[in-house]
Amino acid sequence: MMSRLVMTSAPTIDHAVVLGGSMTGMLTAAALARHARRVTVLERDAFPDEPGHRKGTPQDQQVHVLLDRGRIAVDHLLPGLSDELVEHGSHRIDLGDAMWWYHYDRWKVRCQTPYQLYMQSRPFLEHHVRRRARALPNVELRARTEMDEPVVEDGRVRAVRVRPRGEASVQILPCELFVDASGRGSRAPRWLEALGYPTPREEQTQLGLAYSTCFYRRPSVVPDDWKAMVVYGARPSQLRHGLLFTVEDDRWVIGLAGYGGDAPPDDPEGFLEFMRSLDRPELYELVSKAEPLAPPRAHKFPYQRWFHYEELDRLPAGFAVVGDAMCSFDPVFGQGMSAGAIEAEALERHLARGQGFDARAFAKACARIAKNPWALTLSEALRYPSSEGQSPPGLPLLHRFLDRVFACSSTDPVVYRAFLDVMQLHAGPETLFRPRVLWHLLRATLAPAGARAPLSRPG
Repeated sequence: MMSRLVMTSAPTIDHAVVLGGSMTGMLTAAALARHARRVTVLERDAFPDEPGHRKGTPQDQQVHVLLDRGRIAVDHLLPGLSDELVEHGSHRIDLGDAMWWYHYDRWKVRCQTPYQLYMQSRPFLEHHVRRRARALPNVELRARTEMDEPVVEDGRVRAVRVRPRGEASVQILPCELFVDASGRGSRAPRWLEALGYPTPREEQTQLGLAYSTCFYRRPSVVPDDWKAMVVYGARPSQLRHGLLFTVEDDRWVIGLAGYGGDAPPDDPEGFLEFMRSLDRPELYELVSKAEPLAPPRAHKFPYQRWFHYEELDRLPAGFAVVGDAMCSFDPVFGQGMSAGAIEAEALERHLARGQGFDARAFAKACARIAKNPWALTLSEALRYPSSEGQSPPGLPLLHRFLDRVFACSSTDPVVYRAFLDVMQLHAGPETLFRPRVLWHLLRATLAPAGARAPLSRPG
């Protein structure tokens, strides 16, 4: 099903420009298409006609998932996309029932949940999102185009300076709204400084994270219910983690990660040996019998970062920053694409009020979206001695509480579903303190030792 353009009767914006043609950029364009006469997406790379790697997204060959709340945002902006993904080869599973998750020395309890996990490669997902965005009649994708800077006059965005990639000639592209969705390489802080505006406070957490991904042919002898597995080490003693997802074209994508400089190798033999060292043997036992389709691809992620635009008392009217350009999370938690999708959805709802675009109000809305996933990744990262970042008040008590949540989610479906509420970005950590959840935590804590989750393999 192709995208249908749902526009307000009187568009509030004549022309909007989006910088960045990845997931967040395309979804932002889809959001703006409902409220602008014209939307232009600027991208340095060429757009492949079929699913494929783009140089400007070096991490696109690594493991990516679309969390449930992110999937809802995508379907709001591009109705029916999730069904289209499944029709073309994506795998959809019940997260609680079909994923084997070994977490802090225990397997999670198996139970039905309302959460659907969509598994596909990042190029596959971007291809379908881009195809739907391109089909919108008021959206133009301009590939191989560099942006030099926004033009701000009298406190408002009036245009952007652009040029064909590799050329010196500059074109002035008039616009009323500019959205930076260019990712971790964003130049927005420098642009603001050059324009005489305050620059945002930058918050960093040093991770020393490295990860590597390899695609394998899924063996035909593997039971059909082995579609997803995560082996997550008990911190801080185990810095290594691994996962398996089934993706399009009958493939497995295997991801390995290590913190504190403990990098997975990018050669096939070293990749398997790293996998063998995980806390559980099941992942290695499965993958060692499968056929690798290409050498492993390595990527480093030294730190997560948040530019706090919401704290600024002045922003140019018509200026916004979204996705990784604003806040870039630890990718092991899989929150980046979904947070960007929710921010694009928030932009659409912000404009749907019919009151125009308020730069400061939207920056605050994006910060509220980023707050919970940032808090989760920060608290977990700071368990590692090698991690560096600002420790929130009461962190040791929070860790002790979360340890109980992790343990009890291996036996109690109520606790596990509440934990998934947070992990899938449907709720903040406060949901874990609801009376019903606390009662189940207490009951599970007082249960006899023999009633707790076994350490044996799943199945």
